[in-house]
Amino acid sequence: FRRWFAGHVAGRMRGAFETVRVAGLQHLRDALASGPVVVVSNHVSWWDPMVALVLTERVVPCESYAMMDERNLRRLPFLGLIGGFGVDLTSASDGAAVIRYAARLLDGPARAVWVFPQGRERPHTERPLGFRAGSAEVARVAKAATVPLALRYEFMHTERPHLLVDIGEALPHQRDV
Repeated sequence: FRRWFAGHVAGRMRGAFETVRVAGLQHLRDALASGPVVVVSNHVSWWDPMVALVLTERVVPCESYAMMDERNLRRLPFLGLIGGFGVDLTSASDGAAVIRYAARLLDGPARAVWVFPQGRERPHTERPLGFRAGSAEVARVAKAATVPLALRYEFMHTERPHLLVDIGEALPHQRDV
């Protein structure tokens, strides 16, 4: 289902976006080849998890998962079929359990957990970004590198938006968040 759905989404992306531009793809490839990765991304659109799926299923294949708000996972249960797992953002004990679960998923190279630490969609211009600390804790517990990824959707004198993805260099795991 995951492979089929990624192909379906890729087709939808071709129709929805004027262009898809990805910078820094080699950073993600190198990090995944070296070990497990926590991908930390801003969250600006409902497209964001679909971009994650296409990147890690079709462009840089790896076993990937995505942490998401438990309420949204209940509302959209098919996201569990493509690697989504829920966290109750109002419960510290559930947050701690999900951090341990995510760390167990990161048990080797070519494995990734995506985290959108803003917890909800926010404009890319909003400051401060409002990132929660859970992604850093996942990386610390799993001894995983952190790959920063920025998403932006821009209309540039075209009818359809351009999807811009910027992937930063991996940050090695540290004992202290």
